[in-house]
Amino acid sequence: MKGISISFDSQVTSYAAAHKLQLSREELEHLGATLNSICTVDDASQVSFDIGGGRVGSITDALDVFAVGMGKPVSSPTTKPSIPEGTNATARALAANAATRDGQSAARRTEGQALADQHGNPWHHRTINRTRQGLISNLHPQLAERLRAEAGARS
Repeated sequence: MKGISISFDSQVTSYAAAHKLQLSREELEHLGATLNSICTVDDASQVSFDIGGGRVGSITDALDVFAVGMGKPVSSPTTKPSIPEGTNATARALAANAATRDGQSAARRTEGQALADQHGNPWHHRTINRTRQGLISNLHPQLAERLRAEAGARS
């Protein structure tokens, strides 16, 4: 049957929740329009989706194909820093900021290490790259110092 429009918002939302994704309104609308364009309903009112390449599947199969790269991972609740009883608002704010920085620092160090693993030592004379030197220096200063020393470069 052609010419009908079905709302798949609840199914897409359930799929996103099951896969721990947070979809924007635009992504939700895009997936709904995509599902409507590939949806077929047979005479027995069975809904199927043309996934491409001659394959027909369920809504989950279609979302597995068309939702790739969409949505942001749902952030897990972070643990709050322990703040001793009787501290003032400034001390609480400093502790909260320190905890946030610690989490970001670990992610930045991992990113710097991945950059060095992927592209090699940017201080080495054969693979010198000033842009990567700056990135690694900003992301992971300890790694930058180690790579400089390995390459024999000056600070």
